[in-house]
Amino acid sequence: MKTDEIYEPIGRLVVKFQLLEFLVSALTIELMKQDWDTGFCLTSEMSFSRLVAALVAVSDVRLPDPQTRDEVRTCAGQLTFCEEGRNKIIHSMYFESGGELKRAKISAKRGRGLQKTFYDTSPKEVEDHIKRIDETNKQFMQLVRKLKAQGFVTDGFFRGATALA
Repeated sequence: MKTDEIYEPIGRLVVKFQLLEFLVSALTIELMKQDWDTGFCLTSEMSFSRLVAALVAVSDVRLPDPQTRDEVRTCAGQLTFCEEGRNKIIHSMYFESGGELKRAKISAKRGRGLQKTFYDTSPKEVEDHIKRIDETNKQFMQLVRKLKAQGFVTDGFFRGATALA
């Protein structure tokens, strides 16, 4: 298997994850009741994990229904899982060894020192994670539609975004 075979799926994963990240920003901005420019001034500089934490915190303040807040927390867990998989895939090095595709993760952390970990991989590993991102996107947009029906989300951005899921 050639390393070239992994490029296209990694690119699709990055594009799909970035859309998901944008949607999380948009929902956070909607729940903060900020105009888009002000909201994106805040969210565009947040790491994804901080953005998800902000979404949960704003939901706790803005959403009166405990069940809906729990749905946001459940979605936040799925978002975090998507981020972890994305990071694993894009922050790895790919190479061929003995005709097989390998993924390597090299890190040097305080307390753990240098760590080199090698994995067998394939485009299917990336495709499986793309499916998880797609499923999370659909569940996220179901939540958005519910919040829209309850009056917490406007038509402004999400009018067109509901077609994305």
